[in-house]
Amino acid sequence: MYLVIVYSPQQAQLLQTRAQTSGCSLIRTPTPRGIVQTCAYSYYFDETCFETVKKMLKLYNIKIHGIYKKVEMFGKDSYQRIL
Repeated sequence: MYLVIVYSPQQAQLLQTRAQTSGCSLIRTPTPRGIVQTCAYSYYFDETCFETVKKMLKLYNIKIHGIYKKVEMFGKDSYQRIL
């Protein structure tokens, strides 16, 4: 499971709608504590959609805080920065 964090609400909506038209499902989620200090919009997506999301970010010039991979460390969910 991956997490993408987008700064702008307009760009977050654009990413979500474009990903859905490509057959990928982005699931809105609260931004995890400690990753971002400002207001941001977070979406979970599957590993199968990773390349599609990367392509959309570049194609539509969407500004992101980062893409994180959800991992389990010491029995808790944690996030490893990928991009």
